[in-house]
Amino acid sequence: MRMRSLLGFSIVRQRCSVTAVVLKPEHHWIAIKRYTISFINSSPTHRWPGLAGIAKASGLDMSVNHVSAVGAVGFGEGISVPNSASNHGAAASFAAQTTTSDPNKIEARYDQFINSDYLGSESLEVGKKVYLIVLNYSLPLGLLHAWSRASVRICADGGCNRLYNELKRITSSLPVGGASADGASAKQSETDLGQNTKKLASVRKAYIPDVVIGDLDSVEPDVRKFYEDLRVPFEDMSWDQDSNDLTKAIRWIDDKYIKAERDTDHQILVLGALGGRLDHTLANLNVLHVYADLNITLWGDGNLVRLVRRGKALIKPDRRFEGPTCGLIPIAGPVIATSSGLEWNVSDTTLKVGGLVSSSNQLTESDVEVTCDAPLLWMTEVREELYMTSLQAHIDAAAGLACKGEEQEGAGAGDTRDKPEAVAPMLLK
Repeated sequence: MRMRSLLGFSIVRQRCSVTAVVLKPEHHWIAIKRYTISFINSSPTHRWPGLAGIAKASGLDMSVNHVSAVGAVGFGEGISVPNSASNHGAAASFAAQTTTSDPNKIEARYDQFINSDYLGSESLEVGKKVYLIVLNYSLPLGLLHAWSRASVRICADGGCNRLYNELKRITSSLPVGGASADGASAKQSETDLGQNTKKLASVRKAYIPDVVIGDLDSVEPDVRKFYEDLRVPFEDMSWDQDSNDLTKAIRWIDDKYIKAERDTDHQILVLGALGGRLDHTLANLNVLHVYADLNITLWGDGNLVRLVRRGKALIKPDRRFEGPTCGLIPIAGPVIATSSGLEWNVSDTTLKVGGLVSSSNQLTESDVEVTCDAPLLWMTEVREELYMTSLQAHIDAAAGLACKGEEQEGAGAGDTRDKPEAVAPMLLK
């Protein structure tokens, strides 16, 4: 390899390929327009030292893919280059650097990773915690599964009403016994009702939150008494009238756990966050932008919504439960985005309310990459009917734990409220 200067260009020669890079030392800019440089790499185990070396030594956030046939690298507008890279001698020394790498490894830098590991039954990564927030709207069928995945479970104000009532709906929707089609059916139904009532009482004692947070103006008196009798604390935050209940719950989690424990590998899962009153839904979507540094998923009305932050994100959907429908929606202003792994990708495309948005898109078999210059929302539909197969198992296990807890308390074993997480998730592998 050798380098020579010609009319303001630095020429990097490697084998039979030539790559031109514009250098303008007086302005400290490289490539004031967008250039795409195509080249042939006859040795797939070697990086392209000219471009990679210059970028690395210049402090540029750029990666060079290793492609055995034809590769392409693009420079965007307005990338600042330090003075040390602005003379050709320094650039030549950078270009002379050579390294080798495993061609089977994809070396890429991502600013954000989005996955849905809480949807399935596989073990979470060591150290990862799921914080569950229940809101006061229709809860997904995945409620009991999500509960079993969580380390901390919070009801936001009227969310405790919703939990209390949804457990009744879920329990009563499951078959109990085998009702006859003859004259004995009425007696069988009465027996089933008694069994369901007993089971419901046990299940409600198993699925109790760690805390109820909010203004507490929506909590029904009988529901509050039920949970207070089970020693569930109620945090009155009515002094804060500038935040909705979801914001208060997230702030409580952030202060008590994430900041205190410096928990960077966390997932806040919000159930009942979508659907119903439009102002509530929009306010919940706004919370994703307010707490953009936290990993928050809104789950409701058959959808999952997450925030893609500014930068480059790698998204790994769980296709057993997610898709195929998905979308990239900006609600906080125009976003220039580029994607891969979708049926209809965007490339340096401006997405904005009042213009183009990527709705009704489709997942493919590939992981999804999104690069954007501002935050936008990533949504996928979720097939909640798959959780029906595990509901009975969760109910039976929770009821058994609750009964066991009552026996232990009667024997003086103390509080057993932390037992429900022992209910193992039982889903499709």
